[in-house]
Amino acid sequence: MLAPVNFQTYRSYTPQIINAQPTLAFGSTYRCYEMHPDNFVSCYTCLFRGDLEWKKFLNTLESNFINQDKINIINAACSDGSEAYSLIIKMKENLSEARCKKYLPIKAYDYDNKIIQVAKSGYISVSSADMQKIKNNTVNEFEYFHPDYDKTLKIDGDATSAHRHCIKAKKTLTNDVKFECKNIFDILNELEDNSNTVLMFRNALGHLIPNEQLKFVELASEKLKPGSLLVIGSFDKAQTNIEKFLPEYGFTEIMQNVYRKNNPELELDVPTKKPGFFSKVLNLFA
Repeated sequence: MLAPVNFQTYRSYTPQIINAQPTLAFGSTYRCYEMHPDNFVSCYTCLFRGDLEWKKFLNTLESNFINQDKINIINAACSDGSEAYSLIIKMKENLSEARCKKYLPIKAYDYDNKIIQVAKSGYISVSSADMQKIKNNTVNEFEYFHPDYDKTLKIDGDATSAHRHCIKAKKTLTNDVKFECKNIFDILNELEDNSNTVLMFRNALGHLIPNEQLKFVELASEKLKPGSLLVIGSFDKAQTNIEKFLPEYGFTEIMQNVYRKNNPELELDVPTKKPGFFSKVLNLFA
């Protein structure tokens, strides 16, 4: 079990510098947070992360928001931008330009200002597996990334590979995502939803302390209107009771890791329940 992150106490390690370049880059690798001496939490991100079926997810967006003119996609805990880039690529490869405009730009946030500066640079470090995913999901990878893979980045403590390539996203991607430093609770408190929001907070809940996990679900249930979507990750399910108590707050899983806020007025939706057993358990450990 990984140690939980308390937003008030954590600090992050500085990303590596690419050779002599002043631009910081962190990519698809583990990232450590220090809570106390000798107590670390590992975080992971990558392009087209496998716990979300990206093509099916896009089809779900299209069908769920068929009557909406504009969709507000929020990528919280965005790290270096890999997930936002993955979704943008999937859209541009499968939708018309006019349809893409319905979803873009994506608003991407991370609590760590250092990683937001990295994300704004457009640089990401990628493994050979990432490179293959890019090729598998694009007709022409160079529409999205500059064809300069010769810079090698060594990341200390990387459990997957000692050396990775550094690539830079083109404006085809960077122009369609807006990065900003902000934590999930500020994001939700400021959210004005019109049943047109996709909140992606993936594989981050497991790093929150229990009372913050519950606070997130309560606030998400309050702010997201019927029809809006909440997207989490398999890590969240493994580390928390999220999939068991989300139904208590009016969410139904419509595909793996994608939950729809119910409309209690519709018979086909599951009625919103009052906070039940699992939320009470979390309160005991808060």
